[in-house]
Amino acid sequence: MLARCKCVLIAAAVLVLVTAGRADPLETVAVRTARKTVESRLTAIGKCAHCDYQTCKSADFDGVRDYPKGFVLRYTFTVEGNFTSRTSTIDFYFTTLGGLDSVKAIRWTASSTPFETSASGLKELQSHFLKSATGDAMRKAIANANAKGICELQFKELP
Repeated sequence: MLARCKCVLIAAAVLVLVTAGRADPLETVAVRTARKTVESRLTAIGKCAHCDYQTCKSADFDGVRDYPKGFVLRYTFTVEGNFTSRTSTIDFYFTTLGGLDSVKAIRWTASSTPFETSASGLKELQSHFLKSATGDAMRKAIANANAKGICELQFKELP
């Protein structure tokens, strides 16, 4: 009986030690991959969110949380224009496997909503992204997309 109790105590101690050294349970491979993907596209995302601003100055990772289809990454972007800077907090919704589901602006300091632009601003944005588009399907998708759609296309692979 005493030997059995010792085994149970040892197993419990090992479980505590293993659990204590474990990283955040939300930091899965899919989350790390999604973060790298977002962070490699900061300039493109900033341009789509604030079409009239030239430079994405910074993007701060604000955290990750679960949602029914997978997880959400939240970033706060700061973009610079000729005279002022703007910030916007944007949620990136990913599926459990790490594919982008959607993008949503949560907060912003500008008078206009991120991803909204004039017709001429949208044409300029489409033209900018069409220059680097590969494949007819991607070119067609960009030509038919709004600013938010162009941002989401940065995470898709089309033939």
